[in-house]
Amino acid sequence: MQAPQRCKLCNELKVLDTSHSIPDSVFRKLLSRGSGHAVAMYGDKVTAHKNTQSSLAEKLLCRECESALNERYDQYGQSILRNDNKNAARHSGGVLFESIETNRFANFFISILWRMQVSGLEEHNQFSMEAIHEYTIWKYLNRKITIPANLYPVALSRLQDREKIFGNNPEHIRLVIMSPFSKRYRDCTGIRFAFSGFLVEIFIPDIFRFTTNEHCMLGMCPSDYFAPYLDIADDVQIITGLANAYEKAKMI
Repeated sequence: MQAPQRCKLCNELKVLDTSHSIPDSVFRKLLSRGSGHAVAMYGDKVTAHKNTQSSLAEKLLCRECESALNERYDQYGQSILRNDNKNAARHSGGVLFESIETNRFANFFISILWRMQVSGLEEHNQFSMEAIHEYTIWKYLNRKITIPANLYPVALSRLQDREKIFGNNPEHIRLVIMSPFSKRYRDCTGIRFAFSGFLVEIFIPDIFRFTTNEHCMLGMCPSDYFAPYLDIADDVQIITGLANAYEKAKMI
């Protein structure tokens, strides 16, 4: 029988469930397309890429806390990304989400970020938050309170691959998972990661008041959100990471 361990969310000693920072359904789809394997690529100049069957699962939360996050955020966020209720429509400049709970959708991504932060997996060690921010997000999740939209603003972009880096099928970009990495701004740090065809950027302020363009932040409008297209070849950080991975692949 598995020995009790301390749950990262409720902080109680319990038998821990298997937790996924990024929903397990994303990995099931990815691994089924790759004959049970995926390729893990790291954007630094040192870590070699490798074949993997990992779904980034680990023992983080007890069953009660895992179920609570799943029911409150994961199921809702995944249903929007899958467009189960036809709330998303493509336009010339991006994807328009209508009649959704935008702040709940933003909290879905913030809860993923928190799980990455407290994770012990190497795939999530390319970034870190200060303890005050980890504690603040934990406090809201632990108390089952919605995190205000302007506390940790979230921006969403729909990824494109015009250069066909990931193949001729434009939907292949939906199978790409990018582990979190940081981008520095004047008064905050953006933590960025990608899955299901979207780049997520969550802004961690240097202090708890800073200036952002609120109109492009998820949750500022209660029911609608426009996610602009972003071609991966136009993002310096993404294309640099891919170039580093390619150079390491040639050395193997």
